[in-house]
Amino acid sequence: MRTVLLLVIFFLSGLSRTDGQSSWCGSDLSRLSGKQWEQARAFAERVRPPLEKTNNVDSVAVTVHIINPSGNSGGIEFTVEDVEREIEITNQAFAGAGILFFICGTPRILNGEVIYDFTKGDALNRFSYIPNTINIYFVNDIITNSGQGLCGYAQFPFVDIPENRYIMMNKLCATDGATLTHELGHFYGLFHTHETRFGQELVNRSNCGKAGDQMCDTAADPNLGRPNLMSGCNYIGEVKDQDGDAYDPPVSNFMSYAPANCQHFFSEEQKKLIHEIHQTENAYITRNCDFYPDFAIRQEVDYLKIRSDSDINLSYDLSQVNAERGYNVVLKIHLADKPDGIGLLVYEEVLNLQPGKSVFPISFDLNFPITRGTGVYYLKAVIDADNQVIERTERNNNALTIIEVDNSQLADGLIFPNPAGDELKLFLRNERALRHLNIRIFRYDGRLVWAEENYKSQSEFFRRIDISALQTGLYLIAVDFEKSEDTYAFKFFKQ
Repeated sequence: MRTVLLLVIFFLSGLSRTDGQSSWCGSDLSRLSGKQWEQARAFAERVRPPLEKTNNVDSVAVTVHIINPSGNSGGIEFTVEDVEREIEITNQAFAGAGILFFICGTPRILNGEVIYDFTKGDALNRFSYIPNTINIYFVNDIITNSGQGLCGYAQFPFVDIPENRYIMMNKLCATDGATLTHELGHFYGLFHTHETRFGQELVNRSNCGKAGDQMCDTAADPNLGRPNLMSGCNYIGEVKDQDGDAYDPPVSNFMSYAPANCQHFFSEEQKKLIHEIHQTENAYITRNCDFYPDFAIRQEVDYLKIRSDSDINLSYDLSQVNAERGYNVVLKIHLADKPDGIGLLVYEEVLNLQPGKSVFPISFDLNFPITRGTGVYYLKAVIDADNQVIERTERNNNALTIIEVDNSQLADGLIFPNPAGDELKLFLRNERALRHLNIRIFRYDGRLVWAEENYKSQSEFFRRIDISALQTGLYLIAVDFEKSEDTYAFKFFKQ
């Protein structure tokens, strides 16, 4: 029989959690029944304070899945940098519990649905789950199975098996500085500060260990998501408990329903519980990600100064460490006008990188394109540019070589070499002639043997011409420009 997961849910209020709304959460402990409720009660009995405090800090692996809508469905701008910033904020909150979250492997960018309900979320996790990590999915929109909008949900540690536990985050709420921390709090066993399934906590805290969120250092909470209880970050309600005592709730606690911008701390007992769950129910989560490969590329030279006619020979060292098997990865090399430009693909090869620190050298000759005259250019080599393999890090996947082209020593018009073998090189420099041109080669008797139309888009023009099919003898190469009197003519001998 399939176990029904307990989902801790934040309902979407507008576009972010900025105002208190009672509909943020639709799955408190009152949703549980039967075996699930017994599991929750047993969990609560076991982890009641006092618990031990820790001064140690353990790394905890998080797998990030960013789900973008397939096709032309539209999307929400959300980047890996957004996730990294939010993890950094979350780490500040969890530091006192001895936990430091880190992104395990490169974040996975996947195509998927625009909207996810619980059923689709379960299916996504079954397909994408990475074992022994906290799997967090960032999607465009989340709804309940009945269609109500959500900010996110997570499973408590006492429900179901690890493979069915994950966190789902709405991108619109994911960068508010609190929602991800709140969801991870649930993942580590914390209840809402306004929880009532164990009984209503009294303001005088006489039943704090057995009612409410069962934390005696978080004040009783009437549910700050209810209307007219908050003004900014101030509690303005006049709600009283069953003994007639007025509430003074914890408006800054991450597990309350105060606006996200008001939340900034876990209590000491909450941090102790997080650490307890870290050592028990969540002990399966790995502390490192050495099981992922780590590709690296290093170039032989960082800078080259050449002429347009130069043949460039480049060598790269490629390696793959911290993995148990080989991987087929694509090496792509682009030539661009800017360091961050995509540019022209000049080389591509599929490589099989085996585990270990052995070097995989690769060399190739680059025939510089005719459109690249005097100036500075950037040759960027990238391993696995299309993110087909999850790695520990991609920070060492790029190698950049700066190429400076200097044609100042070349005449304004020349051909070389002369005599020529199988290739003839043509170089022209003319500031005025930026237009279509015709290149023609004639035999000594005036017969046309080769012709080409081209375009000169800048002051310099460089062209490599394959003349391997020409017979040995004397030839004339002529260049004329459309609607211009500029012409060039050169004699050469084909060996």
